[in-house]
Amino acid sequence: MKVLHFVPYFPPERLGGVGECVAGLHEALRAAGHTSVVVTTGKRSDDGVERISEHPFGWFLKTAAWARRARGFDVVHCQAGESLPVQLALALTPRRGRPKVLTTFHVDWTGIAAAHRPYVIEGRTFARSFKPFVYRTLVARIHLLLDGLAIRLSDAVNTISLQSARDVLGPDGPERAHVVYYGLDDLPEAAHDDGIEPVDILYAGSGGHRKRVVALPYVLERVCRERPETRLRILGFTPESEGEVVELFRRRGLLDRVDFAGVLTSKELPPYYAKARVLVVPSAYEGLPFVLLEAMRSGLPAVATRVSGHPEAVVDAENGFLVDLDRPDEIAERCLRVLRDPALGARLGAAARRTFEERFRLERQTAEYLDLYRGLADEPAPP
Repeated sequence: MKVLHFVPYFPPERLGGVGECVAGLHEALRAAGHTSVVVTTGKRSDDGVERISEHPFGWFLKTAAWARRARGFDVVHCQAGESLPVQLALALTPRRGRPKVLTTFHVDWTGIAAAHRPYVIEGRTFARSFKPFVYRTLVARIHLLLDGLAIRLSDAVNTISLQSARDVLGPDGPERAHVVYYGLDDLPEAAHDDGIEPVDILYAGSGGHRKRVVALPYVLERVCRERPETRLRILGFTPESEGEVVELFRRRGLLDRVDFAGVLTSKELPPYYAKARVLVVPSAYEGLPFVLLEAMRSGLPAVATRVSGHPEAVVDAENGFLVDLDRPDEIAERCLRVLRDPALGARLGAAARRTFEERFRLERQTAEYLDLYRGLADEPAPP
């Protein structure tokens, strides 16, 4: 197969689930002998990755120029409406020799905007300013328009979770779109921890109100009431970027119980999962977060909010825990269950690893996309 990917960002220049998904798929396709080329943003191109603009808006405009080159591929794989210009350009070219278009949707932008509304945690209101919510609502409106056009111009559509299908396409979304869950390569045979100290609780992800990182001080405070020695490690944002969170830790006298380990790439994370006892995912909205699947791959149980695609990976009390949104007391209680009972943590972690093996391996994701590509290109699968 010859596949051309259009993705608005790509590692290592920018981290995130969309880019990580395409990166894993791209590498797996090339390793299997297929032709795979990625068009994205950034400064430096490398083998198989064409970075055509340093800014998303410039990339958005320049993608249309790739329509001519796209005609040499079997399938053009786009990520949501950000690839609309190339889809429009392809729609205007003669049908003969035109590649098929597959569009993948990861999140619903209306859901992202809603996650920035003011919310209350233990009697305190956060995200009081409506400016970010209004801005994100306007962005969501634009995305809805772009995504709607992209759906019409696509030969096939898929999402990365059942809930994403419902969010993007409506209640019958799972019947209208293929659902292809993210897939991760397995852990390296040996991961050096470089002297990483063990911690009890791990948070891995960016900051911001959608991620509900302000819940972390409340969680740690409740856990420390019973286990004063508890330590929390934060990966993905810095104290400088989340001053409100730092102040909440400071007011509770907990700042010395927190390890800010910085912003790391996915390949740098496995040793940190191995050195933690439980992962917390307090988000208000996600598609299906990579960190949750990475933790499962490492056999680390997670306590996640009952939102978005989380329940499609975490089965409550079987391979982790699910809790209600904006309830740090529930997150803390589930964390304490794991910290009190090492056998429970080991059992949940082993079940999480089995879930990864069964549903979230890169080989499975690659095979499902290849089936989609072949079906679109009317090419039979190899014997």
